[in-house]
Amino acid sequence: MILNEDNSDSVNLAAKLLKSNGLVILPTDTIYGIAADANSDSAIQKIYNLKKRSKKKPIAIFLKNIIEIEKNFILNDLEREIIQKYIPGAITIILRPKKNNKFSKLLNQNNDSVAVRIPNHKFCLKLLNEFSGPIAISSSNVSGQKEINNINLLEKQFNNDVDLIIEGELGKKQIASTIIKIENNEVKILRQGLFNIYS
Repeated sequence: MILNEDNSDSVNLAAKLLKSNGLVILPTDTIYGIAADANSDSAIQKIYNLKKRSKKKPIAIFLKNIIEIEKNFILNDLEREIIQKYIPGAITIILRPKKNNKFSKLLNQNNDSVAVRIPNHKFCLKLLNEFSGPIAISSSNVSGQKEINNINLLEKQFNNDVDLIIEGELGKKQIASTIIKIENNEVKILRQGLFNIYS
């Protein structure tokens, strides 16, 4: 099923499907993403299966605001400074979750860190508020292949394997987010994407 992001049912239906361990393809401020409940092992496993993704490659999450980051993660001063300065937007930061977190351990099977982003996208933020929890997000492609940002190609590739596709506006350049990590009190760029932290 395909719904436009402006459809009055799109947010509620997407949230309902995520709560029942479904997969939803949705527009973001960068590219289309495959979304699932970030607290659900079975939902995360579906993303790995759909993308034929190696378990060694972590899956990022969306949170709705900085308060949620503070609540769920241990932050040092530089991490907090970067989050306050650059987030929301096309920047993903690797953080250490607090011990009481409910995130699926399948998000990162290498260590206990989690890649976190707050999207600067109206539909995503509405969905995050309606869903009221973390949303796992991964690019809309089979692992190793180019991201698909055309709605007709998305339908052809994934329609039988996801519960809903939301058609909507993407970031103008349609480039994935930049991924960073703080090590030894310095910013390390793990993937250069749309956002340039040094510009």
